[in-house]
Amino acid sequence: MVSFHTNDNVTPEQAKQIVKELYEQTHNLSNRKYALGVHIDTDEVHVHIVWALKDFNGKCYNVSNDYRVIERECEKLEQKYNLIVPENRISRDMDELDKIKELTLQDKKDIINKKYKDKHPSTKERMLDVRGVISNKKQMKDALSDFLNNASSPSDFINQITENGFNVIHNGKSSFSIQHEDQIFKASELGLSYKTLKAKLGDDTGFEQTLKNKHNVKEYENCSIASTEAEPDYMKKIKPNSVLATKFKFIQHSDKVEYFYNSASSKKSFEYYKDPSKVSFHDLSRQSAKAGIQRLVADAKPPQSFTVNGPDYFKKNVWLEFQLMGLEAKGFKLEGYKPTPADLDELKKIQEQYASMNADCMTIRTPIPPTSG
Repeated sequence: MVSFHTNDNVTPEQAKQIVKELYEQTHNLSNRKYALGVHIDTDEVHVHIVWALKDFNGKCYNVSNDYRVIERECEKLEQKYNLIVPENRISRDMDELDKIKELTLQDKKDIINKKYKDKHPSTKERMLDVRGVISNKKQMKDALSDFLNNASSPSDFINQITENGFNVIHNGKSSFSIQHEDQIFKASELGLSYKTLKAKLGDDTGFEQTLKNKHNVKEYENCSIASTEAEPDYMKKIKPNSVLATKFKFIQHSDKVEYFYNSASSKKSFEYYKDPSKVSFHDLSRQSAKAGIQRLVADAKPPQSFTVNGPDYFKKNVWLEFQLMGLEAKGFKLEGYKPTPADLDELKKIQEQYASMNADCMTIRTPIPPTSG
């Protein structure tokens, strides 16, 4: 993706042409299939590009560290079209580091990673930010920041958060995770590893014992979605590109089917029962909620009602996925949760983003060259 600064005076058509010029220089774009999409749904005009790995001559693109080539071409185009030049650019930093002969490649990587550590949020967080929705990870980081600033030691930080609704899961030695409601993150994911705490708050010889003392995993019971159908079809085939099919695997027993994450075989998402037709959850994330709904809907015949049970934040996740899947229009109804005004606002933001991506995306495609003979 190529993103333009908010102060760059470019139209969508100009943005498209600049990006074509960039990739013509770096990827010989006219000699391969590609697609461009110009998005104007955020403050920054940005262009997505997808290109074929093989060109029309059958040669594969294989350029090591091509970001340096691309960023150098970006700088030429910024000068040519009078665009805003970014303050930070990795290729520029690497060029300067290359001048220091004493540095090893790993030294350079460490320096770059340290400089840009807080400037590169995950892909998921960037997408949520575009949608106007704060990620769960950022919400937890923000909620924990005051405790960190007020703590006198790493152990004091742990004591403060456990007294204010957070659970600490001791993973061994000085490693730990933090749980709040249905969300669990490793301390390192939140920028709160012992190494970080030690650097900010000082060494703490009793930290491991504090983690052992405060270890507590909160379990949630009766988080489920139940169907009113007496004898549903059971374990019908599901769409191969669905979340359930691509992210989960299952083990079938005589009385139930257990679904686990592909990425972590020991992490159970939910259990699916036939009589009565019900999905009982072990993981309360939105991804699990969506997969569980897909399992029930695949075996159900509309009109059909489902009832969600559990804490409000879990029921909200189920309600949100139910709405985004457009199931009411297909004859399905969800009972057991009344959305709040904040829930409705969140749903509206997501739906508007999806709509704008469809409406504002202008796509062009190169024709496939004719074959000889």
